[in-house]
Amino acid sequence: MSKKNELPPPDTSHTTMQRRLSVGSNPLSNTETQAAHTPPIGQVYPAHTRPMGRRGTRPDAEGMTRQSYYISREAADALDAAVDTVRTALGPEVPRHVALSAIIAAGAADADRIAAELAQARAAALAEQAAKLNPDT
Repeated sequence: MSKKNELPPPDTSHTTMQRRLSVGSNPLSNTETQAAHTPPIGQVYPAHTRPMGRRGTRPDAEGMTRQSYYISREAADALDAAVDTVRTALGPEVPRHVALSAIIAAGAADADRIAAELAQARAAALAEQAAKLNPDT
């Protein structure tokens, strides 16, 4: 490194910096340097006093829940498009969660038909696999 690019050594005149740089010392040992709101090391306070939802920073609103689903990209895109269609038809004042809840509830109400379609598709796929295994039949 050339002399013109060398940096000066750090200023260690402050006592906190000296404690940080000294080997074997605990920089948090002096309680005077801690903020008044910081609890002493080893003392733990609960993050909140009332039970919250499964995750998040605030409790769920009454009658609401936060869920996460692992779905195909195609299904996610179709769901987003359906939500946009509902909100376009009803206006921007309709919250996204209202449209999403209505679409999911409509799908859940049609679960028997959906299950029958999935069972039929699965049976067709299994029949195709069986035909590949036994080409003579």
